[in-house]
Amino acid sequence: MIHQASSHVRLFSESLITLKYISLDPNTRSNLFWGYSEIEAYKITSAMLGWEKDTAKEVHVKKVEALFQTMKEKYKEASPVYTFVDKNNRNNGSLIGAIKALRIKLLNAALNSNGYMSLYISK
Repeated sequence: MIHQASSHVRLFSESLITLKYISLDPNTRSNLFWGYSEIEAYKITSAMLGWEKDTAKEVHVKKVEALFQTMKEKYKEASPVYTFVDKNNRNNGSLIGAIKALRIKLLNAALNSNGYMSLYISK
């Protein structure tokens, strides 16, 4: 039970940090936030095809492959906008490194000069 609660608290905190970060420049950052979904969808679909292609029914595989082909174009358009770096700002192409670096940047953006979190949304 405690582990479930801590997971929810972490998810809630990360969501607040993300919202605070986006609120600092909503026009630019909201478009970047939504645009990244094309990258995630492509990677998830690619992984799903890699894991399930040999064991799933052929009809389902063909539908996912057709969907994947449409995602490739969106991925090619979106990928030049995003740079994947690790926590040391090294460009290693790793999605996990990019997520960790983004979390660190978001956390730093949400901290005020006293080191306390300032996670309010102003009107």
